[in-house]
Amino acid sequence: MDKLPTGELAVYLYDAVYDGVGLTMVAYEQMKELLQKALERVPSCDCEEDYGCFSCVANPNKERPASKHDARLILETLSEVFETESPRQETVTTDWTATLEQTETIGCSICQTTVKPTDRFCPNCGTKMVAV
Repeated sequence: MDKLPTGELAVYLYDAVYDGVGLTMVAYEQMKELLQKALERVPSCDCEEDYGCFSCVANPNKERPASKHDARLILETLSEVFETESPRQETVTTDWTATLEQTETIGCSICQTTVKPTDRFCPNCGTKMVAV
């Protein structure tokens, strides 16, 4: 979530699969239902700590712990927005990754394709990359 220069709030959805598989479009179309399910899931999870677990709010790709309390507040706010407003959808067509500074590359251990260190899978053969 981010605040735009216009003051509007923006939520960015990304596919976690290389090159995407269209999940963000489906998620956007079912956002009210997804928010409701998430609002039900977070407080009903059996974990007792506020940082949650992988079944509720923990993200395996982040080192910082999440917060069930904060997640619930964000979900409630988003639900209110989706009930009172009709969010607009914009598709980013610019290759924003081209603006990132490329510092190093590694080779896939299977097919030797050059892979960015941030990639989790080889874009050529799909091999899972191992953190060094």
